[in-house]
Amino acid sequence: MKMSHLESKKSGWIAIADLGTNTFQLLIAKLENGKMRTGLRKKVGVKIGKGGMGKMEIQPDAVQRAIDTLKEFSEDLEKFDLRPADCIVLGTSAFRNANNRTEVIEMIEQQTGFHVDIPTGDEEAALIFSGVLASGAILSDRTSLVVDIGGGSVEFIICKGQAQVWRQSFEIGGLRLLEKFHHNDPISKLEMETLHAFLESELSALWKVVNDCKPDVLVGCSGSFDTLIEMTMAAKGQPIHDVESNPFYSLDLADFEELKLKIVCSTLEERLQMKGMIPLRAEMMVVAILLIDCLLNKMENPQIRTSTFALKEGRFFQFYESTF
Repeated sequence: MKMSHLESKKSGWIAIADLGTNTFQLLIAKLENGKMRTGLRKKVGVKIGKGGMGKMEIQPDAVQRAIDTLKEFSEDLEKFDLRPADCIVLGTSAFRNANNRTEVIEMIEQQTGFHVDIPTGDEEAALIFSGVLASGAILSDRTSLVVDIGGGSVEFIICKGQAQVWRQSFEIGGLRLLEKFHHNDPISKLEMETLHAFLESELSALWKVVNDCKPDVLVGCSGSFDTLIEMTMAAKGQPIHDVESNPFYSLDLADFEELKLKIVCSTLEERLQMKGMIPLRAEMMVVAILLIDCLLNKMENPQIRTSTFALKEGRFFQFYESTF
């Protein structure tokens, strides 16, 4: 990693950028009394994978959006006396699978000063698990299926208590599913059936482990799950606060079912008007809901918990483990 660890230790602030296929996120935080103190969280809908998923190339307009956003992140870093070279930058599925990733990474570094590292799918899953574990969302006496639905890939981890027994990354993220299956607005019955058949086939390795381990808790990370929590709060008339101010939540299965019916039957315009809907999640929310529903249908009497910690938080705690 091209990171000035000495400067980071001196200032105390650690900066981590998660360059997701749909969303770029910046976390600036420090460790205090064994806990993460957040200085800044920022999310920008860059959609770097848009238009290039099938071609396996990051498109020129997407590269420009990435560069513009990283220049914005650079201004945020300055407020904490950090530079782009001090930031840990993780490029995920869109970068992993792009045939032109080397040129794109070089262009980004030349124009912004940020160096992009690309973890493998397995490394990404491991970091996500570290983040979720730190959130407190995983119950010590239950078997859990952890899922992180990204724009390009979806990471699954099965753990008994807090011990991992299996993990795998699949290139079936929300943006990929959206481009492949969701062409009508609202989504058609045939599209839903085709998507379900695809998941049944594509996730056969997961279904085998689920059948063997029988997880009874679904732990969903950030993204779509943060949206479900905000929408549930809105539906119950609760004041909507910053969801990420808490590391984890519980979500009633009945509340999920109600939201599922509402979201799946909606148009994009209708979703954007829904209370609690995070706008940058609205486009992918239908396919994400259908994936979550598919997972729940493979489990007996599942409980749903959500973690606002995921990849970048996992990398945050890994930083301290490896440098102190």
